[in-house]
Amino acid sequence: MRCIGHLDNQEQARTFSDFLYVEGIANQVEDDPGHGWAVWVSSEDELARAGDWLAKFRRQPTDPRYRQKARQADRIKQQEVESDAEYARKIKDRRQVFRPVTGVGSRPLTVSLIAISVLVFLGRNGSAKALLDAYLSFSQFPTGLPEIMQGQLWRLITPIFIHFDWLHILFNLLWLWDLGGMIENRLGPAKLAVILVGLAVVSNAAQYFGAELLLQAAEASGSGWGAAVASRSAEMLGSGLNFGGLSGVNYGLLSYIWMRGRHDPDSGLFLNPQSLMIMLVWFVLCFTPIFGHIANGCHLAGLALGAAWGWQAAQRPR
Repeated sequence: MRCIGHLDNQEQARTFSDFLYVEGIANQVEDDPGHGWAVWVSSEDELARAGDWLAKFRRQPTDPRYRQKARQADRIKQQEVESDAEYARKIKDRRQVFRPVTGVGSRPLTVSLIAISVLVFLGRNGSAKALLDAYLSFSQFPTGLPEIMQGQLWRLITPIFIHFDWLHILFNLLWLWDLGGMIENRLGPAKLAVILVGLAVVSNAAQYFGAELLLQAAEASGSGWGAAVASRSAEMLGSGLNFGGLSGVNYGLLSYIWMRGRHDPDSGLFLNPQSLMIMLVWFVLCFTPIFGHIANGCHLAGLALGAAWGWQAAQRPR
């Protein structure tokens, strides 16, 4: 900052300072006892232009153009204050939306679910397999859900912790870490808990009842095209009591993030297109004879519910 000269009084100094400000020259004035009011210019590049204006002002300090332009200074300064406040608000909002998703401490619920899944997996590969299957499965009976009807409501959820081999649990936990972790970090653990419970209950119930209902429809149709379609659909959904895993929940988290991110970008939820493509291709492949027993009912119900839930959440006033 350099002093370009002095003016006789405070009124002149302020008028000239505001004039320079409107001209885009950053400056300040201050009392310099014994010399008048000093005019300081911030940028070395503006010294020559500011010095020329000072010389002209000294010759004609009452020229109306100086006061007319100086009157604009207050309005411009107020606009800059408002602009700075808006910028600061946007930066704050952006930091809230795009909080980092790395770090175990930022996603305690996700970590807890992973830990439970690992412990159940290790127990099932040891001496506790029969006990865990008996108390974590959706039901030990093909109809009626007697355990749940008697109050064992945890069975609506706990099949998500049952995994059958290392690849099964590895991929499910990796997807949970990415998808569940993102939701927990952006929306909070309480929101993730609600979504997880909803997806678990619906996807497990769909797997348990889906194939049975389709087989009943096939029987009711007798023979013909409708019965064949229902029978084949039941076969593709997978049937039986022996199902488990987080894949139905993960597909629900995937479609929730997909829909919420598309229709509510400010949520901070987003999907890498490659990740989305991989999971959708896998979703389709699981319906083919390439693989053995797959709980496609879980996958389908989770994907559908998550998409509807994410779309609905994006419509709420924010």
